[in-house]
Amino acid sequence: MRATIEELQAEVARLQEANAALAAHMKLCERLQGVVTLEEIARTAITTIAEAMAAEGGGIMLTGRPAPDGDSTWEYGMPNETWSALPEKTRRGLLEMAMREEHPLASTDAGALLAGEGLPEAPSLENVLFAPMRSGSRCAGGAVLFNFLHPERLDYYAAKIPALVVPICHVISHVDLVESYLREARLLEAILENVNSHVAYLDSDFDFIRVNSAFVEGCGHSREELMGRNHFHFFPDPENQAIFEQVRDSGGRVEFREKPFEYPDQPERGVTYWDWILTPIKNEAGAVEGLVLSLTDMTEKVRARERIAAAERERAREARLLETIVENIDYHIAYLDRNLKFLQVNSSYCEGSDYPREGLIGREFSEVFPNALIEPFLGKARDVGENYRFREVATRYPRHPERGMTYWDCGIIPVKDQRGEVEGIVMSSVDVTEHVRTRERMLAAERERTRLAENLAVEVNHRTKNNLAMVAGLLQLQVGDEAEDRRAADIVRDAIARIRTFAAVHEQLYERHAKSVELLDAMRRIAEVDCEALSRGRVELLTEGEPVSYPPKIGLSICVAANELITNAIKHGSPGPNGRLHIKTSVSLRGSKLHLSVWNSGNPVPPHFDPSKRKKMGLRLIHDMTVGQYKGTFTVLPHEEGTLAQIIIDDERLRQDE
Repeated sequence: MRATIEELQAEVARLQEANAALAAHMKLCERLQGVVTLEEIARTAITTIAEAMAAEGGGIMLTGRPAPDGDSTWEYGMPNETWSALPEKTRRGLLEMAMREEHPLASTDAGALLAGEGLPEAPSLENVLFAPMRSGSRCAGGAVLFNFLHPERLDYYAAKIPALVVPICHVISHVDLVESYLREARLLEAILENVNSHVAYLDSDFDFIRVNSAFVEGCGHSREELMGRNHFHFFPDPENQAIFEQVRDSGGRVEFREKPFEYPDQPERGVTYWDWILTPIKNEAGAVEGLVLSLTDMTEKVRARERIAAAERERAREARLLETIVENIDYHIAYLDRNLKFLQVNSSYCEGSDYPREGLIGREFSEVFPNALIEPFLGKARDVGENYRFREVATRYPRHPERGMTYWDCGIIPVKDQRGEVEGIVMSSVDVTEHVRTRERMLAAERERTRLAENLAVEVNHRTKNNLAMVAGLLQLQVGDEAEDRRAADIVRDAIARIRTFAAVHEQLYERHAKSVELLDAMRRIAEVDCEALSRGRVELLTEGEPVSYPPKIGLSICVAANELITNAIKHGSPGPNGRLHIKTSVSLRGSKLHLSVWNSGNPVPPHFDPSKRKKMGLRLIHDMTVGQYKGTFTVLPHEEGTLAQIIIDDERLRQDE
């Protein structure tokens, strides 16, 4: 009877515990209505446990993993000051123990427990109860209850806790799994919407079920137009449709690279190219229930590759053309690296240097051509990146002394990389030896011609001077001292003066090797000859100024004009107080003007004397030359009790007549 009563009491206790657990479960389920997040579930569970344990006091902490394969953990609870005061390492260790234990574990000696786990001491922690929350074979979390008011009842609560935490584990497990799926779905959605590939999901009849934004933008139709409509209604292509049917029927995945496609409703796009993958989606029975179509537009890549290939073909053509040109021009061209070693040379360079190509490639320039004049500039071009050009560089070939001195026009051009740094040197040269020698021969011939011409001119001037002197002498004899016709005698004397002027100029040209007429010296000679011929020494002559030279043609014209002025001065002047006629001649350059003047004493001309209106041939000749030919000025004025005749002509205009 006693045994039966004890059994009944035990059964009643078991039923009470079961009823309490059921009540707690029902209460928890009622509270979990509408709760969807782990945080809300944990807080609801903690509240439920706290109410069940209200009489015992203490603190409660829950921890768990958010996903079956997750590494991170969460923790929620109703910590009191005791829990907050625990070291961080101690708190973490206690939560990990809650998830590690297979069954509830209670300890009234928390200090010994912490020491056994190697955790920092926590004097405020007196007792502790660990209750694992398991979902099948997986540990979904655990509960830590501490500092019970009645530690002797820990074993009782160790047995009671599972009835409280099992429903929590059940709910957390399912919500955890749902959240995991939702996170994956959101992640896939974000990926799908942000990839460059055009992705569509079709049913087994190839009707659109789902498309991403890239597909909508690329196909030219709205999402609403596509949904529920057949793929090949928008993009008819028998070949592609056969591929879709094959994948659906066989269940095998297919993949294509850069498959061409033309939009029938968008012909302006031309041929487009696509990488596409068609993947079947199967149900639990293994039957294909849909297809995932992934398209990547490769059109620009294909066209870019075609452009690159065309550019490479063009570069190859240009390279062949350049190589042909370089190999067939007379210029000697070589390419050197930064160490001034030969990398490339053309045939002309090999022929000119008398080295075979293999005798140059890889060797330093200074090794092949020691002491070359341009060698220092190769290094400078490399170091500073500047071009250098040289004309007619004299070069001797030690291996071929019979060539003698040769001459070369050379260029040194640095070649720079994309960073602007010199990576090599192009050296070009052309043999101008024959050009130099031809020029030297021409210069020598020109010098010889000049020498012969000068000698001939000197001889001609010498003979002309002698002939003019002889003519003047004969005319002088013809006039005699007592000519009957004075007017005829004066005309002859004027002619003699002009002839002697020409003779004086030719005498100076003879002395100066026919190069130029120096006016100051020529005027002095002309004046002396005229005074001797026309006045028989009754003239006091003064010549002043500065040396001014002109070519023979211009100098002779000016000397003729000067002769006319001097002749007029002798004829129309009158002696001064000492009984002698005074004549002063002057020639000089003042700025850019030639000034030539003749002054005589006595018999001044009227104040408004105009030489252009005179009938005398000499004055007309001077006026025509000065004013008409050279746009200068010719004036005859009374000056210092005498007459001053002056010619002013622009020096540059005179020299233009050379």
